[in-house]
Amino acid sequence: MSEPAADAKSGQPARFLLLDGEAEYRSRLASDLQSRGTVAPDEAGTLAEARTILEEGPGAPKVLVAAIPAENALQFFAYLKDWKAKTPEAALVLCSYEDMSAWYTHAPEDTRWFFKPLDEEALFDWLAQVAPSLAAAPPSPLATPEASPPVRIAVPLETAKPAPALPPRPPLDTVLGDYKLTGIIQEEPDTTTYEATQTSIGRRVALRFLHRDQLENESRVRGFIDDARAQALISQPDIAVVYEAGRHDQGVYYALENIDGHPLDRLPAGLSVSETDFIYFLERLVAAVTYLFASPNPFRPLTASDLFYTSDHAVRVANTVGTPDSLAAADEAEQVRLLGAALEPLAAKVRGPRAPACQSLVERMANPSRGDAITNLNELRDSVDGFQVMLSGEPLSQAEKIQRTNRNAVIVGVSIGGIILLLGVAALLMVSGKPEAKSFDHMVPVPAGEFIYQDGERIRLESFWIDEYEVTIAQYAEFLEALRADPGLAESLRDERQPAAKTSYEPKDWEDLHAAAQSGRSFKGVPVDLNCPVFLVDWWDAHAYAQWKGRRLPTEEEWEKAARGRSGNKYPWGTEMDPKRFNSGADYAQNGSDSQLTADGFPYWSPVDAVPGDESPYFVKGMAGNVTEWTSSWTYHPDFPDRSVPVRRGASFATRADFELSTRRPAESADEALVSVGFRTVSSTPPAGDGG
Repeated sequence: MSEPAADAKSGQPARFLLLDGEAEYRSRLASDLQSRGTVAPDEAGTLAEARTILEEGPGAPKVLVAAIPAENALQFFAYLKDWKAKTPEAALVLCSYEDMSAWYTHAPEDTRWFFKPLDEEALFDWLAQVAPSLAAAPPSPLATPEASPPVRIAVPLETAKPAPALPPRPPLDTVLGDYKLTGIIQEEPDTTTYEATQTSIGRRVALRFLHRDQLENESRVRGFIDDARAQALISQPDIAVVYEAGRHDQGVYYALENIDGHPLDRLPAGLSVSETDFIYFLERLVAAVTYLFASPNPFRPLTASDLFYTSDHAVRVANTVGTPDSLAAADEAEQVRLLGAALEPLAAKVRGPRAPACQSLVERMANPSRGDAITNLNELRDSVDGFQVMLSGEPLSQAEKIQRTNRNAVIVGVSIGGIILLLGVAALLMVSGKPEAKSFDHMVPVPAGEFIYQDGERIRLESFWIDEYEVTIAQYAEFLEALRADPGLAESLRDERQPAAKTSYEPKDWEDLHAAAQSGRSFKGVPVDLNCPVFLVDWWDAHAYAQWKGRRLPTEEEWEKAARGRSGNKYPWGTEMDPKRFNSGADYAQNGSDSQLTADGFPYWSPVDAVPGDESPYFVKGMAGNVTEWTSSWTYHPDFPDRSVPVRRGASFATRADFELSTRRPAESADEALVSVGFRTVSSTPPAGDGG
């Protein structure tokens, strides 16, 4: 063993503290570090233990290697900042099995980030700045090229040396680490972008591969990884995310979001876009582009092939960010012009009396020679903000307010905005590990009698029983399993209004969602587990599930009484708004960045029992937020009085306004299936046992 490494500044032996809740992993890493010439590292399993060691005095550890905890992460980061302020010479390394991008702004500036299991070679390369003798320390006998884990975004990447006989890029069905190549999306001179499956969690991704003939060019390899790192730092919910970078004996690559939507230059022939959807698309696009121009990294100007119209009528923007060495800064006026040209195919799909005005706005962007041309982002933002007044002089309709209120979180691939991935780390840590499905079948009695409904009307209801919690992914999985076991059962559950084409009650992407929930990982980049509410269910799905349980969906009146109590509270807990007491969009910054998590602790859905403050006078949980809920009540569509649509009640993680329990939320149709909508059931008779 070499001599203990000395601290670069003090000359004293560099002491390590390993903070990790996994005792076996922590001990193995401690042994490896000691074999490289460090003094025996200190170990801690909790933050409290670590604080005791770190505050011992002059002999306290100089290097802290800490795993981001699954609980109390904000408290953990607050302590780290305080510790670094007191000991600025100390080195801090943070690690996790999951994406850590969302925590970058919470940690001290000189923090080093590594994925677990740690790549010790890369760790020691960096630590050479802190303890120079570590750079020459012998490698761990346990570390071999074959056993080394993939190098990820936060890790320096050494140039791979492929065998000369290998072709420039791997063929389909090749497995690169955790990824199996299934298709080709795009080929460029020195890279190929594949469609791939992340086999450990069943996630579809895009995988960008650097051709092997580039691998001897060290600057190109570094630039490739630097571009991936720059993209991973993007934290805007409408922009596609990068998951990780890796090195394999086949070559160098990074995995990014495979956008589930139609690029604007390849929209479906039969697509029809409402004026409301077009306005919403523009608003989100402006927010994304504004964010990019405020980012310190340059980006390739966005064109039609970079802008996607999703099934949720939202925008997803391809991540074209790079590094100063690889890209020149985009010009704002030229970008606005390119956006105008890109939007022309979408504007042509707008249907309604205001469609010509939508098209006129796009023409003003695309043609800078017009006298009324829009030539910069401020003008574009003002035009979009004033769109309704500019078109008709009238405010948004109630239906448009509802749609805008409930569509402000875009989930990766389905809405995620993705709401994507970089914010979602907080919740991901909350559901890390393999979760067990809890029992949430208990029903709560709501007694007969009068109550205050809507704006003061007193009505009477008979007694009924309502689910204490929203229906979970685990519960819905039991329903689908019953349908698979009895092929004739589905027909008996149909509502008489159900379209003949609706023959399955399996939500979109169900297999991917259920697999992610079972493993406690991510669905299209968003954290989820079996105890989260089921979503992406349309009204027919919710109705069929309730029928299968021998129950029904609640009426609007029943839902409101269970939520508000007899006296007509504005919120389950009373009359004062409190964003900490329910899972809503009230805790996202209102400046268009959607990147500041402040109140309830969850950027998207949470397990149904995770926010105890959201409890009604009848002890029903989660009626103020988490997901909006289907009811059995139908009403006319606000914009199309001849169309009947079901009504949803309650706010969701995506809702930014109109949180009062009395707010009615007509759906676009019974076929609408959103990531922010779930349901619960009721019964007019007492359930058998504790929930029937």
